Amino acid sequence: MLADLPSEAITELARAAGPETGSLLQAVEVRHAGGEMRRSRPGNGALAAVDAEYGLHAVGMAATPQAAQAVGYGVVAVMSAMAPWAAGQTYLNFTETSRDSRGFFAPQAYERLRRIKAAADPADLIRANHPIPPARPAPVSAPARDQAVLRHAG
Repeated sequence: MLADLPSEAITELARAAGPETGSLLQAVEVRHAGGEMRRSRPGNGALAAVDAEYGLHAVGMAATPQAAQAVGYGVVAVMSAMAPWAAGQTYLNFTETSRDSRGFFAPQAYERLRRIKAAADPADLIRANHPIPPARPAPVSAPARDQAVLRHAG
C-alpha cells in the first residue's frame, strides 16, 4: 500500500520494473484505494479501513524454480523502489507471501482478533495464509499461583 504517488515514485517504479530491466514480472499495477476504502465506519469489521491512497501489486508466472527466483527478485526490486512512499498498512488481498499479520490491522483490531481466536480456537488448529495467533493469558506470578494452589487444595 502506498501513502502517496508523486512523480518521483512513478519514475522509480519505471526504473524498477520497466521494459529495460529484464524483469520477469508480467504485471505491475497501481490501483487507487483512497476514498471509500479509507473511511472507517462502525460495523465495517476488523479491517474497517485501509490507510493508504494506492495499492501496488507486482506479479509474475514461475514455471521453474529459476523463474520463481527471478520473479521474487523483481517483486523485491519494485517494493524496495517504492518503500519511500509505503503506507504503514498492508492489504490482505493480493498478499501472497507470508507476512506478519499485525501489518494488516489497526493494533486494537488485531488484539481483538487474537482474543476471538483464543476463545474460538485456543489450540490454533484453524490456519490461514496470514495467521493470527490466539492471545495467550498473561503469565501468573509465582505468589499468585501459589495462593491459587493453596485455595484449591484447602
